[in-house]
Amino acid sequence: MDVRLVLLASTAAVFLVVAVFLSGTARARALFAYRVTGGLAGLDREYVFCEDGGVLLRDLKLGQERRIQLDPESLGLVHGIYELLKTLPDTSVQAKQGAADFFTYSLDFDGRRLEWVDPGVASSRVPGGLLSAHRLLAALVEDKVSGTSATYQVAVREGPVELRVELPRYYAKVGEPLTLRVAVANVGSSTLAYYAPTPCDPDVSVSSDLSSSITFVEPAQRDVCAQVLQERRLDPGGVVENTLTVVFHEGGLARLEVTFPRTAPGSVHASATVLVHVRS
Repeated sequence: MDVRLVLLASTAAVFLVVAVFLSGTARARALFAYRVTGGLAGLDREYVFCEDGGVLLRDLKLGQERRIQLDPESLGLVHGIYELLKTLPDTSVQAKQGAADFFTYSLDFDGRRLEWVDPGVASSRVPGGLLSAHRLLAALVEDKVSGTSATYQVAVREGPVELRVELPRYYAKVGEPLTLRVAVANVGSSTLAYYAPTPCDPDVSVSSDLSSSITFVEPAQRDVCAQVLQERRLDPGGVVENTLTVVFHEGGLARLEVTFPRTAPGSVHASATVLVHVRS
């Protein structure tokens, strides 16, 4: 069958589902449709998010569907994700030839489609902004739709450096501390050398686009420390961990930028963007 016909049929099916959903929800406008397919089990699920907080879950493999209603806080996050999606470039990333056991994802909104696969099998780079938005959306789906909420994790690999960020949840509340655990692993075959401004400095830097207070717990930064540039080394297979807390002073969709090493990047460098829904 012509590939163009398959794509047109798939797109038409998405908009048909949206139209049917609207007819049963007082014509609430659909913001976007999120679909996940593949894996060993042959998963094929679609989630249609509407502006009134309604979500239609369709299991296309089993031929089942159900509707849930999100709480006001989660609805605010859905609108934030929708606004974020509108800023992303058109994307179509396929899997490498011969790749197996992977997931394919798509997002349909405003007549546009973004589609990609797991980064480990992608034939080209998946835009970082799309990956960040997808991680946040996936966490929301696990929590509010599937009921299988777990820790919120973001992991990126750049060359020999793997940067992993773990949070207890994908949302925070203004004025309450949120703990982040950051692990830097050397997944290469050579020792990595990098520098810290002082022996007391952490290995990573963290910043937020929302007003916040960031405090490192391990290693704890000290007001008084020897001003000596320190060389640090991370052997192959080695891991260094930092722990910190973030207290947000305003609500919104926070963008946390985590960078290794803390000093100006050189040949060894990795960064990750973590999106957090900050509730008032």
